[in-house]
Amino acid sequence: MSMDEGRERFEVEGKWFYVPAPAVAIGEDGRHALAFYSGGLTKVHGDWVTYSLEPDACDFSVVRSGRAPLLAEHLRCLDALLGMVVSAELDGGVLRSLVRFADTREADKLWGLLCSGFLLSLSLGATIQHAMRKEDGPDGAAAYHVTRWRLEELSVVVWGKDESAHVRRLGRDESPAAMVARMNSGEGDRAKAEAARALKLDRWRSWAVPAGMRIADGLKTDAAGLCIALDREVRAQCSDLERDFAL
Repeated sequence: MSMDEGRERFEVEGKWFYVPAPAVAIGEDGRHALAFYSGGLTKVHGDWVTYSLEPDACDFSVVRSGRAPLLAEHLRCLDALLGMVVSAELDGGVLRSLVRFADTREADKLWGLLCSGFLLSLSLGATIQHAMRKEDGPDGAAAYHVTRWRLEELSVVVWGKDESAHVRRLGRDESPAAMVARMNSGEGDRAKAEAARALKLDRWRSWAVPAGMRIADGLKTDAAGLCIALDREVRAQCSDLERDFAL
């Protein structure tokens, strides 16, 4: 693995993939913050890649052992240690993580920037455990879908690549302790997984890109732009259904 432009880079079958970056939200209590990552169809070194955010796609064992660090720029050294990833979950097609900043000079500086309203981004550090070759992308380039991965760290970077990343403060009724209890319980993940299987949402998520290509061909329009838009909308609708039926 290596880091480039604030993104974690992985090699699968000779192909390099980048994980888009989430953004960070300021917490009101202590030095906790919320980090969000939402995937989608991305062009990477000439190929297309999607990163699964299904309820059972991510292995959180490192996070739940308390050993997943919050780093600066993916530098795995003590000087770059900013804190830790307290807990994490996949919820509605989004990776949501609770992080805690340490009492160090570098962490103090970045926490101060957050509290001053600066939009710091985060990049994902993970190990790919399984990836599948999919139908070619909108322009005929190779496409891959990462179906299983292990979250190992999050890093603060200058610029994130996830266009849907957003920043918000914790609500008055949101406590870090309650979030950790819910994330670690896994109840929400199991309910969403059952809903996704019952509704066969994986079929809809895999349908978006091929359908976009056929529609673009019929309309004689830009396939890449249409496929990205259709993929984003279908994933959003599937996530809403998954969440609603899991309640």
